Amino acid sequence: MEKTRSKIHFWLCWFLSLSLSILFLLGDAIAKGGEDFLEVNWFPGEVHQGEICVVDVSASTGASLLTGEFQEKVLSFYKIKKGEFRTLLGLDLDASPRTYELTISARDRGGNVIESRHHIRVLEKDFEVQRLTLPKKMVVLDKKTGVRVGRESRKVNKIWKKERGERFWNGEFIRPVNGKMLSPFGVRRILNNLPRSPHSGIDLRAKMGEEILCSNTGIVVLVDDLYFSGKSVIVDHGQGLYTMYFHLSRSNVKEGQHVEKGRVLGLVGYSGRSTGPHLHWGVRLHGARVDPFSLLRLK
Repeated sequence: MEKTRSKIHFWLCWFLSLSLSILFLLGDAIAKGGEDFLEVNWFPGEVHQGEICVVDVSASTGASLLTGEFQEKVLSFYKIKKGEFRTLLGLDLDASPRTYELTISARDRGGNVIESRHHIRVLEKDFEVQRLTLPKKMVVLDKKTGVRVGRESRKVNKIWKKERGERFWNGEFIRPVNGKMLSPFGVRRILNNLPRSPHSGIDLRAKMGEEILCSNTGIVVLVDDLYFSGKSVIVDHGQGLYTMYFHLSRSNVKEGQHVEKGRVLGLVGYSGRSTGPHLHWGVRLHGARVDPFSLLRLK
């Protein structure tokens, strides 16, 4: 009898051990399956300073609450088609050339969080150096002007921190004017032999009074006359993407106004610190200063 009990005890222990092993292996398989739950691709594969990186995610049918994080910024995704989503990353023109971590997460049908980590390499770009000679008062600011510039800078910088989760733009972006480029993005300017901040947009040739078109659908978040950029308009396209239009002679829109792609925002001028009629066109993506031509390459 004792022998029989020992055998039963042995087989029970063996069965329990086998069951636990199977459950462990099954749990490991589920975890590994979770790693493959999100298929993440981005292009270009290696991004340069000042460029936009497009991130595409293919997710299983039951995926929900898809989010991301890059350089401490929360990313919002928009749907391309069933099971496929997209977001945009902005690499500032002064971003350190190195590898950055991208985290993508979602929830499966059971409500479990699935997380996927990736590494995006940012390469250094050789920006042009431009030397300009301007009147001394345009380079060295007096105290009163310095106070004004500081106040205006704080006002504009607050805009980049108010990111909307929804997306307003749709389809390809268009050029606001058709003129040739006068000054490229990222050029390092030296004014009267004094180094200044790099050029965070592009200057486009345009005639005085020429119409300036909105690059894509959005909401006007700034209409103001600023010291450096003159009469200025900033449009929020949603999900951390903004376009800027500077040195206008006149603006045709108001703050809070919804504007469609191709809408006339104002007329070309040379207000602010400018030596002649042209349009300064700039783009911010999650606060990063990026090349507007990089925006035009989006499909």
